[in-house]
Amino acid sequence: MLRSRLATPTTSTRNGVARSAGPRWTTFVVQLHVDLVNDLTSQARLGSELMKYAFLVTLVFFTVATMFAQNSSNEMETEIIKVEEEFGQAMIKNDAEKIASFLADDWIIIDPDGGIIDKARFLSVIQSGVLIHEAMDSQDVRVRVYGTTAIVTALTSSKAKYIDREFSTRERATDVFVKRDGKWRCVITHLTTFTKK
Repeated sequence: MLRSRLATPTTSTRNGVARSAGPRWTTFVVQLHVDLVNDLTSQARLGSELMKYAFLVTLVFFTVATMFAQNSSNEMETEIIKVEEEFGQAMIKNDAEKIASFLADDWIIIDPDGGIIDKARFLSVIQSGVLIHEAMDSQDVRVRVYGTTAIVTALTSSKAKYIDREFSTRERATDVFVKRDGKWRCVITHLTTFTKK
């Protein structure tokens, strides 16, 4: 409304001659409009540049954060695999004390039949020599890390003796580890007989 009023030509009388005041006002309004458009364009460009800058900063931040998370996850996976290997070696050596160091106090093992054996009973069977592991080989090892919890699955073949009777197994084993006091300890082991051909 203001612009239309300023842009409307008016007339004035000087020495009896009618003169138009429109052109000067129109020029002023046009120049004002051009300046305003240029100013808005400059602000738009500035806003666009700021948006691009903010986007780039955000992109860099998330890229670095993702790389750090991936590296951290890879390091923990490597750490867990090493713990799992040492755990297996302790089993082959039938070293009850060493085995115990990898197990949480409330650790349990669920056998393929669904039975549950707690830590104390399992270690006592090994200490007594009733159960002797002779060989253990794990393949298709997969690790999932969720903060201070890790899940390890593997296809494990083992050879052992129970009350001097030899037997061999092929099982899909799942170990759940929790990091406590800076050390990974297994809280549960689940075994499933592998029957797939």
